[in-house]
Amino acid sequence: MGNQLADYQLRGNELKNICAWDFVSRVDRIRKSTDRRRLANRDSDDEEDHDDDENEPEEQDLDLLDDQIVEDNADEDVSFESIFESEAHKRPRVSLLKGHSQEKTHLLRVRSPNDLLVPVPIGPGIPRRDKPEIYPRYCRLMLIFFKPWRHAKDLRDAGQTWEKAFELFIQTCTREVKQKMNNMQILHECRDSRDD
Repeated sequence: MGNQLADYQLRGNELKNICAWDFVSRVDRIRKSTDRRRLANRDSDDEEDHDDDENEPEEQDLDLLDDQIVEDNADEDVSFESIFESEAHKRPRVSLLKGHSQEKTHLLRVRSPNDLLVPVPIGPGIPRRDKPEIYPRYCRLMLIFFKPWRHAKDLRDAGQTWEKAFELFIQTCTREVKQKMNNMQILHECRDSRDD
């Protein structure tokens, strides 16, 4: 059985620029056979609607699903924005990389922009950025959440502190990422106000 960590680390190259937070929010792992059944059912519904169409093939090829999978091609960069901002009914699909326990039976499907989830981390609470004694933990967690990575070594350079790695990351990350981090801090501040 796969898990979200393995799904994220072994996501197809088309999703290499997505951070873990957005991956959880925007991507589902689905069974290939389930997706093929859904495609077959939709195609049979389409055939009923177009019975009079002479150009309509009598039998839909389920291998059309394979044509919808975004091809893993390291030489070409698929537009990250186009994958996630598309509102097309047919959602982009991406293969899992070799080494994933379910690479042959599952694939990744990008959710519609109107169907995003809000990630809810489990475990210890998210550290505050305004407490010096836990600031390194905060920096490490923000990098894990918001910097794209496959291996722990992708988060910081050898010998680099979490604080320095975070400082460099914050200079290049998007406004949306900064806003998400600010919202996490605001949540702490709201709790402080409530408790006063």
